[in-house]
Amino acid sequence: MRRRLSTALVIGSCLLLAAPVSAGIPIGSGWAGTNRGDDARTAWYPSPVAATPQSVAQNYGVLFRTDLGGMVLAQPIVAAGSVIVATETNVVAALDPTSGTVRWSRNLGVPVDASSDGCGDISPSRGVTSTPVVDPASGDVVLVDEEQRRGRTAFLVHRLDPTTGVDRQGFPVNVTGSADNQPGVIFDGNAEMQRPGLLLLKGVVYVGFASHCDQHPYNGWVAGISLAGRITTLFATEPARSGEGGIWQSGAGLSSDGPGQVLITSGNGPGMAAGTPGKQPGHRLGNAAVRLEVTPTGHLVPTDFFQPYDQTYLSDVDADFGSSGLTVLPSSFGTATLPRLAVTGSKSGWLYLLDRSNLGGSGAGPHGGDAVVDRINLGAKIWSTPSVSPDDGLLYVSTVGVGFQRQLLALRVDDSGAAPRLVVVGSSSPLLGFGSSSPSISAKTGVAGTSLAWLVRCGSGRTSACGDASLDVFNAAPTDGHLAEIASWPIGGGAKFAQPLIWGKAVYVATAVGIMAVGRRPAPPITATTTLVPSAPTLTAGTIGSGALAIRAPGAFTVTELSFSSPAITIDPAALSTAETTPSTSMVLPLSIDTSGLAGQGEATSEVTITTSAGTTTLPLVVDVTPPGPLLLEARPAPLLSFGGVARNKSRQLTGTLTNSGQSDLTVTAVTPLQSPFSLSDGSLVGRTIAPGESITYQVLASGVGKRGLRTASATISTTGGTMTMHLVAMVAGS
Repeated sequence: MRRRLSTALVIGSCLLLAAPVSAGIPIGSGWAGTNRGDDARTAWYPSPVAATPQSVAQNYGVLFRTDLGGMVLAQPIVAAGSVIVATETNVVAALDPTSGTVRWSRNLGVPVDASSDGCGDISPSRGVTSTPVVDPASGDVVLVDEEQRRGRTAFLVHRLDPTTGVDRQGFPVNVTGSADNQPGVIFDGNAEMQRPGLLLLKGVVYVGFASHCDQHPYNGWVAGISLAGRITTLFATEPARSGEGGIWQSGAGLSSDGPGQVLITSGNGPGMAAGTPGKQPGHRLGNAAVRLEVTPTGHLVPTDFFQPYDQTYLSDVDADFGSSGLTVLPSSFGTATLPRLAVTGSKSGWLYLLDRSNLGGSGAGPHGGDAVVDRINLGAKIWSTPSVSPDDGLLYVSTVGVGFQRQLLALRVDDSGAAPRLVVVGSSSPLLGFGSSSPSISAKTGVAGTSLAWLVRCGSGRTSACGDASLDVFNAAPTDGHLAEIASWPIGGGAKFAQPLIWGKAVYVATAVGIMAVGRRPAPPITATTTLVPSAPTLTAGTIGSGALAIRAPGAFTVTELSFSSPAITIDPAALSTAETTPSTSMVLPLSIDTSGLAGQGEATSEVTITTSAGTTTLPLVVDVTPPGPLLLEARPAPLLSFGGVARNKSRQLTGTLTNSGQSDLTVTAVTPLQSPFSLSDGSLVGRTIAPGESITYQVLASGVGKRGLRTASATISTTGGTMTMHLVAMVAGS
């Protein structure tokens, strides 16, 4: 069992630092008034009072849990010294940052009944889904809520007084109208979802829209609303109604790298013709990273773009672009020839390193491949936005699987070769289920070795709620390639893609019913540790394990009560001794861990409250649980092998990996034949055996022969531990 000791916080006085008014929110601000701390969306929160690995392990714990009666998907922000939280029931509240006490709350309007359109992704209602933004000049809070009005869905932009929650004059503003760039395309609130965090540039708030569950008709939109209450622009990513190209970015905010510059990513939708240069973006901007520029009239126009060469196929196999926001990298990550870099990911598992001065166009690279600085497949899907630690020179990406768990990865930009490339340098244990958040990075200003990566881990679930959630913190500096977990605090019902907010000495996270805060507290009068017997950190679902709880106090003490929040972890009442201990000794009590109610991989979590004559403390207890089945097949890259451009009469080779993460030998029993131009370069996989915890690799060739153009294929690998469908795609120059 991993120990997570809940000792926790005196926040002290935390001041919301003023942010520049005209230049946007620069990297390194760590500003709590916008999504992910700055307009570059680095999620880097440096602070002179930030936690260190030592202080987290010894002095951090749960400060409060505040129930607001509705799910929270928006990242909390700070305004006028209060933590601002908005829910899917359209309640917005200001909380005391230390106690969680509600200072004021307001119901914005009737939320939309999620059952009305058959999309249960957010349920049972939809209200405020995106992260608000604070106007640095006035301190006002700008947010968007979804309301039911006269039988239709309306999106209203509010500008709230941060001390009362009352709308300023001229607000709310109802988003309506036709696209500046496509006058025949009309904004229809019934078809849209507003998920990305808001971006404020020079007095205008930019708002991105996508769909609910890809239900047609819908378009991707960016709306601009001035702080004076006027709609300044409506930009559509596609030229026709139901053109797709939705902007959702797993909740990450629209980003910016300078005055008048808006950067977005979009999902499913028609793209530009292969070979289109980035500086000729056109009107079909689905599956794309796009630079939009604000014109003197306030409208948005595209000036640069990138679409993967295989973007149509990515849509076909539900591996489309747009599941990740665009992170602007600090100049320290660039080179003399490529100083302006950005990074983004996709559901295909590919992470793309882009040149912000020339994003890359569509299939404009060698032999019709991608014209990007680099790309790397991380071996699992990406529903997250890369985070940055400039102090460590590292990027961090949460990767997840569907049906299995994945990892937090650390990468660096290696500039030792002809061009920068992405290299994985560290990984966590495989803890992250679908819905786990992007990490937020804290660091003590000017102190090396203090960077921490905080994220919300989802154990299960594919809707807006994530089951068995916890707030986990990792040492952001890999040791021998491993990102060590320092502590974890159970959330219970979490919310997917819930980006943690780091402010002062506390971390705030959204939950299925409100908000939870973790931070620094005074040292408790007693301490406790737990161990799992045997020492392995996992149990198999359906089994019962044992452990020990050791309690220590400065002097003699008597345990008067132990209470557990979960029936999965218990103690025999007969073992609870009432005899006093002698000073400086520990009382050791046996634990029982029953995982019979856990059907799959995840964690058994509980909180034990220990009451003694010397005081009371609360200890989170967490046990990793593996599936009950003896076999489990995992494959990398997932879900596809993407070869890029293949020259005429040449070939390219990629390597795939099959891993047995179960408990018995696994044997490959069949592989469907590959179709030209693809082939296995090392013969048949059939008959190969994979031992528990081991992996085998295989090589696939794509040859530049036959018909010119985009070539695709799929093959199923069958094993005694399950099957895996391998998707293949290449742009072939032809013979």
